[in-house]
Amino acid sequence: ATPLEELLDMLNCTKDSTLCISGCRFLHLGSKIKREPVRHFVGRIFATAASTYLDLPVYDTQCGAKFYASETIGKVFNTPFATKWFFDVEILKRLLRIYGKDRVIEDCFEYPLHCWEDKSGSKIRLFTVLKDFICLLLSKN
Repeated sequence: ATPLEELLDMLNCTKDSTLCISGCRFLHLGSKIKREPVRHFVGRIFATAASTYLDLPVYDTQCGAKFYASETIGKVFNTPFATKWFFDVEILKRLLRIYGKDRVIEDCFEYPLHCWEDKSGSKIRLFTVLKDFICLLLSKN
């Protein structure tokens, strides 16, 4: 869904203290973000809920284009995830627990993608969303 050129541009935005950089599917003038309207609407509801739950100004938790600093890999990915589909939110939750809110806000970056296209075939269902949400709330990670 994210062209390789976008990934190179994302990497060029990092600085020495960057913990993670995440693609952000923010439709703006000059961008070519192609999303199905229903998926976009549901995604905005989810992203708003995730931002509220985490108490972070994050716009797009579910875009798959992400890079993590080597210092975060062993700390964030050392235990299994409690959820099947919300692991992106779990990663942010772990970053908050490990580094604190101020460092996450300062050193995690959402890169506004210029090009991204929906890929069909999503397997997520409402029951899965509800189950994963409950698991996320109960997770200690």
